This record gives sequence, structure tokens and C-alpha cells, in this order.
Amino acid sequence: FFQAEDGIRDYKVTGVQTCALPIFYLNLFCLVKKAYNGGMSKAVSPFKVSQKEVEILQLIDLNNFVTSDNLKINIPDRQNRYRLMKRLENKCLVERFLTSSDKPIWYFSELGHQYAKFVNPMYKNGFSIDEFEENKLVHSSLLTDIGTKILNDISSDENLSDYVSEKYLALKYKSQEKELKKDHFFIRVPDAEFQYKKHHVAVELELSVKSKKRYYNIFHFYRDYSLYKRVYWIYRDEVTKNRILRVFKDLYTENLGRLDTNCDDHKEKLLRNGSLHCFVAYEEFMSKGIQSEKSQLKDYLDGI
Repeated sequence: FFQAEDGIRDYKVTGVQTCALPIFYLNLFCLVKKAYNGGMSKAVSPFKVSQKEVEILQLIDLNNFVTSDNLKINIPDRQNRYRLMKRLENKCLVERFLTSSDKPIWYFSELGHQYAKFVNPMYKNGFSIDEFEENKLVHSSLLTDIGTKILNDISSDENLSDYVSEKYLALKYKSQEKELKKDHFFIRVPDAEFQYKKHHVAVELELSVKSKKRYYNIFHFYRDYSLYKRVYWIYRDEVTKNRILRVFKDLYTENLGRLDTNCDDHKEKLLRNGSLHCFVAYEEFMSKGIQSEKSQLKDYLDGI
């Protein structure tokens, strides 16, 4: 089965290859920017949007909706944020919804969906405001901020590339479900993914500790699924980090007892587990990105 409880998605959508989505998507947004600047005919580009508006609409596509807090990273001035969102509302590209705490979120209108399909032929919606789960808003909002940070860093760091949001990762894994189930009884959809020096990095945002069974499944999925060279566990408080570390140390010890260290394949899995999992504070990651100070599971395995 699939586990991706922190997002809103529709698994009934048929499989789509999404491994090249971020590059393709950004190129298409450059195309729209060119159209806005007069580089293409109005017949080709019916949508007149500024570059800042393009960035906001990109975030909505990647994450289904944005909050006012998500916009602060690239638009620090409150009045500018208000004017931009009002313009998008007036252009009928987005709709506004007030949460129970009177915090606004914006999502695509019907015309907004048409815009997204225009710039991204692989666009998938699968989101209705009726399905909005307010209890997951904090997680979704912070994950959008993490994605914004990575996208911003991609533009200035040639080692970074190919950011994929949870929404599109769900489609990617769905399209590969039959193949993955041959080797894995459990499939974990990461919260996000990007590449660093051509190596795949998974992102897991943990705001609280979940069940040991959940971590057991995730731990062994990443151990056996060699696509990812690193898993970034991003946390907001040390208590959460330390509890996850304790569970992972126990699981590592269990693996040590079960796996034959004289077998090269088993030995490689143990070494992989130790270096695979990296723990990064949320504030640190939002400040320094991939250059953040991080600790690895192997740093806590003394005496094992």
C-alpha cells in the first residue's frame, strides 16, 4: 500500500512519468514569461501574468494551494502580497478561502486550471476545496516553504536540480507501483524530492513522532530502495528528532542482529542505513538549504 498521509491527492489518476517534471515545468514558465514580455503572440499565450504572479501560480500547481505565510519568502512586503493576490483574484486565476482561524489560502479557479494546463501539459489537479483538511495545514504550509527554498536555491546552485513536490511524487510512484511492488511490500511516498550533484535526495518533514510501525516500514523501504542517496528528516524541535533517532537506533540494532555482516550485500545495507538518514532543523534548512549543518544516524551509533 501507499503511505503519504501528510498531503492531499487523488490516487485514481492514471500513471504519469514525472521524473522530469520540475525542469519541464520551469522551462514552460520561462515560456510564459517570454509571452508576457511580448516574445510570443497573444494567440499563443492568452494569459497575461507578471513574473511574480508566475511564481505564485507555480507554487499553487506544485502544492494545490498557498497561504499568505508561504508568500513571505519571495514577497516580504505585506502590501505587495495583498496587491499580487488581489490581481490574481481579479484575473479569475485563483480563489480565496478563509480557514476557521481566518487565515486565507488561495487555490486555482476553473480558469486557473486552464492556465496550469497551458503552461504544463502534465498538470494534474485532483484538489477540491471540499477536500481541504485544515488539521494538515501547518505541515502543508511548511512543506511549501521548504519547496520554495529549494527552488530558489536551484536558480543559484548548479549542483541542485529537479525539485518534485509531494503531489507529483504521488503520481510518479503510482505509475511505478507494479514495478516497485516486485521488491517492496511497502512503498513510501516522500514529502518531496530533489537532486544534488545528480543524486536523489528525499525530504521528510516531521512535526511530531508517529508510530514505531510507521518508522519500521519507512526505515526498511529507504534501506532497500537504492534510488535515494540521502533522506533529509527536517524537524522543528529536538524532542521530535531525538525520539525518531531512538527508534532508528533500535531498528539499526535489529538489522545488525538479522543481517549477515559477512555478506557484502547485507554489509552494504547496514553502512547505507548509517549514512542515509540526515537530520536537519527546519530553521537551519530555511536559512542555509543544502549547506545546513546536519547530523547523520551513524553519528549516534557509538557502541553498537
